Amino acid sequence: MNKAAFIPLCCLIFSLFSACHPTQQNFFAKDGILDASEIDLSTEGPIILDGEWKFYWQDFIDPALPENENGLTVWQPGLWNKMDPPYPARGYASYSLKVKTGPGWPEVIAIRTHEISSAFKLYINGDLVSQSGDPGTDDESTSAWILPQTNVYIKGEAETLNIVMHIANFHDREGGRRRAMMIGTSDQIMDIKHRSLASDSLLIGALLLIALYHAILYAYRRKENLPLFFALVCLAFALRTAFDNERIILLLIPFSFDVYGKLWFITYFIMGPGVQFFLQGLFPQEAFKPASFISLFFLTVFSLATLILPLEAGIAILPYYHLVTLAIMLYTLRIVLAAALRRRPGSLTFTIGVSILIITGIHDLLYTEGLIQSVYLTPSGLLFFVFSQAFFIASNYARSLTNIQHLSAQLAAYSSRLESTVKERTEILRQKKEVITHDISSARKVIDASIPSQEQLAVIFPRHFILNQPKDIVGGDFIWIDPKGRPIIALGDCTGHGVPGALLSMLVMTVLSQEAHLLDPENPAHFVSHVHKIIRHSLHQSGKSRGNDDGVDLCLVCFEKNRIRAVGAHAGLYLVSKGKASVLNGDRKGLGYWRTPDDFNFSNMEINIQEDDCLYLLSDGLKDQNGGNRNLPFGNRRLLLLLEELDTMPIEARHQAIITALKAYSAGEPQRDDILVAGIIPSSIINN
Repeated sequence: MNKAAFIPLCCLIFSLFSACHPTQQNFFAKDGILDASEIDLSTEGPIILDGEWKFYWQDFIDPALPENENGLTVWQPGLWNKMDPPYPARGYASYSLKVKTGPGWPEVIAIRTHEISSAFKLYINGDLVSQSGDPGTDDESTSAWILPQTNVYIKGEAETLNIVMHIANFHDREGGRRRAMMIGTSDQIMDIKHRSLASDSLLIGALLLIALYHAILYAYRRKENLPLFFALVCLAFALRTAFDNERIILLLIPFSFDVYGKLWFITYFIMGPGVQFFLQGLFPQEAFKPASFISLFFLTVFSLATLILPLEAGIAILPYYHLVTLAIMLYTLRIVLAAALRRRPGSLTFTIGVSILIITGIHDLLYTEGLIQSVYLTPSGLLFFVFSQAFFIASNYARSLTNIQHLSAQLAAYSSRLESTVKERTEILRQKKEVITHDISSARKVIDASIPSQEQLAVIFPRHFILNQPKDIVGGDFIWIDPKGRPIIALGDCTGHGVPGALLSMLVMTVLSQEAHLLDPENPAHFVSHVHKIIRHSLHQSGKSRGNDDGVDLCLVCFEKNRIRAVGAHAGLYLVSKGKASVLNGDRKGLGYWRTPDDFNFSNMEINIQEDDCLYLLSDGLKDQNGGNRNLPFGNRRLLLLLEELDTMPIEARHQAIITALKAYSAGEPQRDDILVAGIIPSSIINN
């Protein structure tokens, strides 16, 4: 065993023996008389009032006249329901003892009582000296209260102390005294009381601090549940300690006897399952998982029964839970022994701690049942158990910290090497990016050369604007005009964006220009159907599908006097007339797609035009842009409202107005697709 575990164990053994034998005394009361006349109380005290007392069943004798021939001689401390023959636990009785004093006794003495069920009054020479609760002759006249009492008595010159106790029990399952009474000088008895209070306070404080420490560990590292389980175990043990021995909880909160009793039972019920859950979390491979649910079931059943039923019922079922506690003890011992045999980390420390806790727990079960005369030892075993577990957890964290420091040093070295590697690769990527960007920019120049310039557009369409906002450097949206200079314009939206979309747009514009001689303004649909077949065959999409379905959405418009003929191949075409915007719905099929058959015939649309009407050709990038409070697409409804607002503006201002509206709606959302908008006032062509 290592030194860290050996020293606390020695301290524990010492505390156990000192607790079991608080004083050395070789004389006892005989036949109701304790002769302490030869005792120097200041040097040999305090003395324990153990021995043969006079006992009077169902009789509260006169404290001023303790002589009574009806008294039985019984050994104290002891429970009257454990006598031979036993008396009923519910009842009342008197005890008397004569203590002969001597010259070594001071005039002022003190007496200490502990563990008397469940109400008593103590008289010395007829004077009421100590009281806990109010003993009576029946349940209604008895007020139960179990609290250690330390009282001072002025003996004066009296040579004999006639001690009479009236004890009544109508609440507990055992009646009488469990623990010894002591008498001594006031300093001696007060010192015992203060030491006991200090011991309980120290234990409670230590448990609460350890619980808080491990709760904070869990708060910062929620992936590890063990610190939380251990914090809950320490908290349960701290509460249990506050309800035992000096019963510090009653000094802070004066519960009624019923409430105190119920809480005392529940804190006891929690302790066993708490330790079990902690150990199962620590050694999951050695644990039997259903055992957790079994212990939790018993904890719930007994706790609910204690809360719902009267206190007397809770007292009656307590011995049955002792069996559950004993089973949990044996089960936890099996877990730690199995872990120790398999050499799990920390298993030896846990085996020692759990073994000590089980030994003290069994001792206290025997003491609670009145089978032995002693004191509660679980606090001592508990303190050793908690510190052993805290030592183990702290050791784990220390080892983890050492490993972290070692790994941090390795990581720093790796990071240094990685940083230089990243710099080299970043530089390579930067150079490649510059090359690619330069190539794409060069391609952009080629594409721009294929698209009609503003000057070319202004010659044919004097009042117009073009908004071209590709998602990347190049895009798949384009504007095309008739090479012969006729008032014919087309807007296309090719599949994809960036370089793939740009390549496809170049293909489509080339086909449009090459086949433009076939374009009849009276029947543009025939031309569009012809172009569709060429593009579909060029993309090898006329036969069985190869998994791709690329194409172009196209709207083509031929302007004549007071009217237009247009083809909408799955593309946006809008007309604003007299401030009212409307959609010119064309065909639902686009050009070149595998899903659009070769023999598909596109249809013509013929629309009459009035003065100052405005025609808009759009790709789907504007409608599909996300934004707004719910991050939804701009949509057709908002687009129609926007076009109606634009109708009140000069044609030259509408380009910027669309950009402003789109920026306000998107609110920082990244652009999803290429955006292309063309606005034309047809009457300007006619009047030109």
